[in-house]
Amino acid sequence: MISIHVNRGNSYAICAKGHAGGEQGKDIVCSAVSSLIQNILIGLESLSVDWKCSMEHGNINIVLKRDYNEDLEKAIFLMETTVKSLKEITASYSDRLQVMENSTDEIV
Repeated sequence: MISIHVNRGNSYAICAKGHAGGEQGKDIVCSAVSSLIQNILIGLESLSVDWKCSMEHGNINIVLKRDYNEDLEKAIFLMETTVKSLKEITASYSDRLQVMENSTDEIV
């Protein structure tokens, strides 16, 4: 099971952990999630925003600081679009992918 944790607050974080459980290198769910996460990284690299990424043992954690600048809205749009896409995948593969969301009132 791949678990995606989305936290919205002073920072916007997406953490992906686990494996979909299919054959390595041929799993459609794993491939879709990996592509969407790679899309976030490519998009954030092209924007002037404060973000960090850490990877360990196949798990990834992406954190976007909500320090205002001209590209922040684009970065948040990118993250939100990715979360919506991940949630669409869960509609067909809820036994292999889950998306959990948490928001706080501490948004700057």
